[in-house]
Amino acid sequence: MECLSLDRATGTQSNLVEAERIVSSPRNPHFQSRVTPDGHSRFRASGVLEGDCLMCHLNGYRLDRRNAQVASRNYRWAPTAGAGLGEVAGRVWSPGEGKGVWEFSSRPAVTYSWKNGMFTGDGRLSGRLIRTKVTSGSCLQCHGTMQALRTGTQYRAGDDVHAKAGLRCVDCHTLAEAGPGGRLGHRIGGASASGDYRQTGMKTCVACHLAQGGRAPNPVQTHVDMLPNATFHLRLLSCTACHVTGLPALGAYLLDLSTGRNFRYTSQGAEAIISQLDAAKTAREPWTPWLAIVGMKGSQGERYMPVALHTAQWFGEKGTQGQIIPLNSRVVSEAFRLCSGITAVEVRDVSGKRLRRHTVATEADIAKMLRAMNRLGRTKAVFVADKVYELKGGKVASAELPFGNTISLPIWHNVQGVAKKRTYGAKGCTDCHDEKSPFFTKMKVKSVGRFLKEDYPTPKAPNASPQMLDWGYEEVPSHE
Repeated sequence: MECLSLDRATGTQSNLVEAERIVSSPRNPHFQSRVTPDGHSRFRASGVLEGDCLMCHLNGYRLDRRNAQVASRNYRWAPTAGAGLGEVAGRVWSPGEGKGVWEFSSRPAVTYSWKNGMFTGDGRLSGRLIRTKVTSGSCLQCHGTMQALRTGTQYRAGDDVHAKAGLRCVDCHTLAEAGPGGRLGHRIGGASASGDYRQTGMKTCVACHLAQGGRAPNPVQTHVDMLPNATFHLRLLSCTACHVTGLPALGAYLLDLSTGRNFRYTSQGAEAIISQLDAAKTAREPWTPWLAIVGMKGSQGERYMPVALHTAQWFGEKGTQGQIIPLNSRVVSEAFRLCSGITAVEVRDVSGKRLRRHTVATEADIAKMLRAMNRLGRTKAVFVADKVYELKGGKVASAELPFGNTISLPIWHNVQGVAKKRTYGAKGCTDCHDEKSPFFTKMKVKSVGRFLKEDYPTPKAPNASPQMLDWGYEEVPSHE
């Protein structure tokens, strides 16, 4: 299969292998790889890495087998292995010291499975294997673990009313028909905090439940009956603000890059994540997402929406225009090795095992790390956490962040119906308007290091604050 790529320099599409023949220099940044010998790309030997058709359109596609070929840089042969068309012997690249070993003296060879019913008599792939209707299972092979890691969501019948009703991923994440290529353009609608149904977006609640021609039940009268004096809430809240109240996967929340290591902690329980699969594990009980005020499309204004948070602390370097550019982890690791006495904390991983880790948690830690970076020539280094910290006159000075240290990712999945009484408001106003309700009082960690040192595993003031402070509330508003 010939795979296409967009040349960002010219805005045109071309095959990567063909591009190597026509570009003026093998060091052209748009068609090279920094990890290959001398910076030259090796696409002619390895093939190109693109999503192949059968990943979505063949039931039983083996992503693990594809990934094994990708790990060996056998990009050209990865689709063959993933689809089960044959066995691949040999590899283009082997792991080793430094950048590994490239093996160009021989090519990988395929032993095709001619007798497994996947081929016609003349050696072509049998068309009966192709599925025009893509199953959710195909999507979740790639997106399932990623979405669990990013947002704590899992698209399963027991956790989502739409999955239970039989909706597939592609029922909401539809193809955008406009533009060159039409359907074959495969521009699949993704999630957007501000998007209702539009050409490059996805279907949202409004498109199916409220828009003219929508096929799903219209819930307006139900809400009027349940909340006769509070229908103004429908102008303040997104549908998911009330209907997404429990996320089934552990998810990732805190990110600590302060010692050059990538230490992540789960959304439920702040447990240490050892591998990406840890974050995709099912939580002991569903956890409540945070909420943020998000600008919606058109005339819908701003509304409260459930979000997954990713809060980080890291070292960066001030640029010429005042921007802060993250420092490479190798630089941070080298600075950490030059320091002694950096704070050590004890945490637990998702299995309950105790771990001892180092983190930048105190002003003394910050000073040591910044001085070490100065010795390494990084004189403009800063530490980013709840504030921006830098050395001035040999002492640590802080300033307010020019941006947030937390990313909010909108959540669209794991929607609950009203039958199980799990939605906000199903049991009355005090589902939200109560000091014990997480709607207003769910805590947000401000400083990862100080939380790990002083409060772990339960966030509390002053290293965390209730989310309602972001909305201008100092106490939970009363209800009428």
